[in-house]
Amino acid sequence: MPMKLKRFFPIVLLFLAFLTGCLNYEQVSVIKTDNTGEMFIHYWSKLKTPYDTLLINQIGFYNSDSIKSQFDSSFIAIKNVEVYNDFTDSTIHGKIEFSYTDINRLNELMLFKGTEITIKEGGDGLKTFSQFLPSLITGFGLNTKELNIQLVYYLPGQVINHNADDLSRNKLTWNFNANNISSGYLLNATFRPYKLKETPSWILYLTLGVLVIVFAFLFKKRKS
Repeated sequence: MPMKLKRFFPIVLLFLAFLTGCLNYEQVSVIKTDNTGEMFIHYWSKLKTPYDTLLINQIGFYNSDSIKSQFDSSFIAIKNVEVYNDFTDSTIHGKIEFSYTDINRLNELMLFKGTEITIKEGGDGLKTFSQFLPSLITGFGLNTKELNIQLVYYLPGQVINHNADDLSRNKLTWNFNANNISSGYLLNATFRPYKLKETPSWILYLTLGVLVIVFAFLFKKRKS
């Protein structure tokens, strides 16, 4: 059995990037008004040699059982886990889709240790979302421009202010590489929650459809 992941979010990213010289990490989460939600994580590395695949498989970063073990919790329901090689571009991929009963409890997972993901009540009926992305100091001659991170959150309300790179309705997108966050970065957004009975229908369709679209794209790419 490959060893389980032992480090939190930034260490995982750095170690993968160090092994392969390149790492892409995408995280998409749809948050509901009661702080429940769904998350999709997809990360992939470009392999330089066949030895990279053997080493990574031994460590467990691209092993389905090891990935599942990191999300084995009472507040998590895993929907899908997949690991595969794309020989068209010499990449190896890992992805997981799951639902959670409270976004504030994601900090209990080893992957998110130190990231402090929270939604807090504010004044005037507003809520504040935040997540801390710790410093990614690499060294060892690693080209940090090849460590790319994209974090996407669909918030359950009207966004009032934020520090995201892009806002589209209630979709917030942050893009980083390690050079952007040498001293850490705090993602934050303030929003006015939708009332349950007033939640726009497009939000409901989006919740069901956004992850389906991502998986369909990846499946098509894998088959091509």
